[in-house]
Amino acid sequence: MNLTITNPPVLETDPLVIVRTSSPSAEKYDSETRRYNGKLARVNIRNGADLALVRMLRHGIDYFAPASGDGILVNPELLKR
Repeated sequence: MNLTITNPPVLETDPLVIVRTSSPSAEKYDSETRRYNGKLARVNIRNGADLALVRMLRHGIDYFAPASGDGILVNPELLKR
């Protein structure tokens, strides 16, 4: 599985990400901002195939919501070389 990205991804070291702190079954959605230790690539999804791939990934493991800015932060190993 690889993402096909039309814009060059930007590698970020130790970015701030939004992490859900409440359980998925909870009625209330609680989250907090945390620093991710390591590198993530900021990408923008451009087509339906990429969106379908992201839906199969595990949030909080393979991809994260950035604390600021556009796009999503993904594990750089998911990007095509």
